[in-house]
Amino acid sequence: DVARLLEFGVKNAVAVEGTNVPAEVAELTTERTTTAFLDGDRGGQLILRELGQVGDVDFVAFAPEGESVDSLRRGELLAALREKTPYEVYERAREAGDAESAREVVTGDTVRETGSAEEPPIVGGDAVSIGDDDTSGPDEPGGPADEESSKRPVTDGAAIAEQSLVEQVDSTTETTEETTDEPAEPATPTLAEHVREVVGENAGTVRLLDEELTTLTEAPAGDAYETVDGAEGAHALVLDGELVQRVLDAAADRDLQHAVARTTGEFVKQPVTPHVRPVEGFLS
Repeated sequence: DVARLLEFGVKNAVAVEGTNVPAEVAELTTERTTTAFLDGDRGGQLILRELGQVGDVDFVAFAPEGESVDSLRRGELLAALREKTPYEVYERAREAGDAESAREVVTGDTVRETGSAEEPPIVGGDAVSIGDDDTSGPDEPGGPADEESSKRPVTDGAAIAEQSLVEQVDSTTETTEETTDEPAEPATPTLAEHVREVVGENAGTVRLLDEELTTLTEAPAGDAYETVDGAEGAHALVLDGELVQRVLDAAADRDLQHAVARTTGEFVKQPVTPHVRPVEGFLS
């Protein structure tokens, strides 16, 4: 994906390497304007959800449905970036419907021109995943953008598109409120919220979460090994205590993807998963 973006002149890009978002990338998103640019499939939605939980995403863009970023032609890729929308708008759409509907809100029904010399330049080409400012993009002299495009002023097309998307989501929300009297379901807590509840409040417990980040089970921190070893379908571990080798090995055997603990012991060997995350990033 990064190679493809570089080919088309987008230089401020970082790969997140799947759902296990590196802590360094998560930290970097808090310091830069960040656009998550994702494949147009369920995998892209899962990566965005994880990145939204551990980082600070400002905008989101998707490749067309069923396509990946690295397979897009120049016109398609730049059009997808131009149609980026605020992450909050995507989240509101997801809460009003589902992740697939939210992806459609981001991509819209626009017919993308491929390779047109009349394309307006990117407004804020932050790409995946980090941007230093909101005017970067393939407009440097000698870059792949043509001379005529590089001389044209930046348009406000992205701002117009974002306004339209906000109206779409507001309309959907209003319709939902008018047609049902049932109370809305509470939002699923994020991983950071679980960490604050368990570690931040010194709860003295271990909590296992499923892929939707809902609580599977909770037990005293001293029973962490038995709790993890007997778990089925667990995705993440939050421990108000020390994460020792025995518990980490049990988590790896149960295919957990994330582990956050108050402290960590000296590991003789550390498996690829679960990804051990420092607690400081969640409590700051």
